[in-house]
Amino acid sequence: PASQSYRQQHSCALCHQRKVKCDKKNPCSYCASRGVPCAPLTRSSPGPRKKRFPEAELLARLRAYEAALKSYGADINVITSRYNSDSAAVEVKTSTKPVSAELGQDRHSSDSWPRNVNDKMLKGPSEDEDGTAARPIFSTYDNAFMGDGSLLMLNSGLSGTTDLPSLHPSPVQIFQLWQIYLDNVHPLLKIFHAPTIQQKILRSVNDLSSISPPMHALLFGIYSAAVMSMRDTTCLDNLTDDRATLAYRYQAATRYALPACEYLRSSDTTVLQAAVLTFIAMTKIMDPRAILCMSATSERSARRNGFHLNTKGGHISPFETEMRRRVWWQLMVLQIQVAEKAAAGPSALSWDWHTALPLNVNESELHPEMKTEPLEHQLPTDMIFCLVRFEIACFVRQIWREVQNQVPDFGGSEFGSPSTPLAEKLRAIDAFVQSLQARYLKSCDLSTPLHIMTRYYATYAISKWKISAYTTASQTDQSPDQKVTEERQESLMRVCVEAIEAYTACFTNPALERFNWFLTSSVPFLAYVHLLFNLRHRPAGELADRAWAVITTKTDVHGRPKWIWGLSPSREEPEDSAMQLAFANLTVKAWEAREAA
Repeated sequence: PASQSYRQQHSCALCHQRKVKCDKKNPCSYCASRGVPCAPLTRSSPGPRKKRFPEAELLARLRAYEAALKSYGADINVITSRYNSDSAAVEVKTSTKPVSAELGQDRHSSDSWPRNVNDKMLKGPSEDEDGTAARPIFSTYDNAFMGDGSLLMLNSGLSGTTDLPSLHPSPVQIFQLWQIYLDNVHPLLKIFHAPTIQQKILRSVNDLSSISPPMHALLFGIYSAAVMSMRDTTCLDNLTDDRATLAYRYQAATRYALPACEYLRSSDTTVLQAAVLTFIAMTKIMDPRAILCMSATSERSARRNGFHLNTKGGHISPFETEMRRRVWWQLMVLQIQVAEKAAAGPSALSWDWHTALPLNVNESELHPEMKTEPLEHQLPTDMIFCLVRFEIACFVRQIWREVQNQVPDFGGSEFGSPSTPLAEKLRAIDAFVQSLQARYLKSCDLSTPLHIMTRYYATYAISKWKISAYTTASQTDQSPDQKVTEERQESLMRVCVEAIEAYTACFTNPALERFNWFLTSSVPFLAYVHLLFNLRHRPAGELADRAWAVITTKTDVHGRPKWIWGLSPSREEPEDSAMQLAFANLTVKAWEAREAA
């Protein structure tokens, strides 16, 4: 009857329960098509609304005003010398310098992912709705790692013997750990010449007291790296202890070995190799903020011994020159990585150093007695993965210097400068990709695990640059055309999807299982966060379907928080960690937007 077709004021109870849009007819279309009663939703009297603190409301307004001013290229410097009811000193001037979109964020700090992915993206627009931590990333760091690593530098916290040979495992386990290191870690690091180290191990494994202190330290670093590359079940089966216990055992041994080498004043390359390898192994179990500080001591030591200079000939042999190059570049890559995670800025890029890249040669072509450098290959060698990582670091350093020339006090990432147009950033990235493709990637054999890893790492790095470029718009990129804005957002989502797809393909490849320790340190975190954030605003369509297909795989970032944030010998990361809650919050909101679309 006509009298029954009036529109209801609210959704019906069934549509409300299913969280779908109701056409509010009586009965509604959904209930009528299924022949079920259409009962209007009975709403109880509303209770008192949760009041927002006046400070939160004020902060929200200030953020909105600052974001609006940023879109016009303004630089806001608020100087309050003495606040009273009569006056407040405020100075505003135009500049090309970046304006923080979040209150409390240091304008000169890095816009690497802990800062570029700001708290608002992870928490959502409201600060009092979901109960997530104010700083989810750093809150997780604080709770996921035990201690700040200072014991390593202070050589304290241990009791009992300081006899270094007694801290080694049995000879059988030494060979086991050495082989695991050769299989899992060495192909991706090449921090030393494996045949030379193997000869030293064979000569001294039955008489560990004959080993020099630097060699003790290097072996403990090898043990730590080998253990951290294994699954926990493999450690239990082969080494009779769990991975965390073994890792902390060999970290403790390192605390004795490095002081025995007079680490802070040593000129021995082996000591520096041991320290850098130990820091790399510790990235799984130690706060990146602590590793950044500790690895700085290795950088100073390397500089003191001239590793940062492009020296050739003289009293340094060709073999020693090659080893110095390898350890220096690994140290620079490590510092860039941990500085990014610690939001400490591009510290390794800001120094003046001239070390040449290592040679593109196979290890079999190197030996300690060689008088001249071997000729480099044009095709890939077993150094391909390391060389691609070093080329990427070199390019980042070059771009960062160009940004510094334009904005001297800019502290952000290489592609985060708001003074450079988006098109120019993308051209620079594309030119480097073509160069990398021509020199290395076009010759990769995708049936070779090391070559697959090489291509993935290139994709991972390039995706970070493009995400940074798309999410840091310059004044010239501001466009009133909604179509242009939509195209940029779609391009950003496509970059994120492709990065996650590449990561998932590698992590699920059985041939790459031995390299999972590295993959879990190279999760495309930026891609996950930006993709989920943008799915709230673009919830439907072919690209959104593709995004949800890759996000909901079992190997995504949400399924392995303890691998990403480290592990502890006494506890697993709690399921309600700040990072997990933040990701859950972001994912639920993205899915709700999809359901409502």
